Amino acid sequence: MKDAYLQIIKPSRSFFKLRIAMHFRAEEKALYPILVKESPSSILIIKTMIAEHSEIMKKFVAFEIIVDYKQSIKALTDLMNDLSEHVRNEDELFSSINLSQEATTYFDNIAQKICIKLA
Repeated sequence: MKDAYLQIIKPSRSFFKLRIAMHFRAEEKALYPILVKESPSSILIIKTMIAEHSEIMKKFVAFEIIVDYKQSIKALTDLMNDLSEHVRNEDELFSSINLSQEATTYFDNIAQKICIKLA
């Protein structure tokens, strides 16, 4: 287990951080502004999502510099738990907003461009 960690996960930490950062940036720049427009009452939830993004990125930075195996595994576990909770919060947010046809079409087009199948 430790060998697999050292060969696979540890060298990939920066890659994971970059991919998550790109995902968060896309949500903050493209998705959240439309959700606020579609549902102004969602602004507080969206601000919470953005704060979660910031906290998760801080944990990625901390995780990336850990040298000790056991500490790193604990940090990775905590990080994955935080990401899972964040995804659940986003699912709740997205399911609570009734999008206009224009917004739905916009999101469908983006999803097709990046090869994601939406419901």
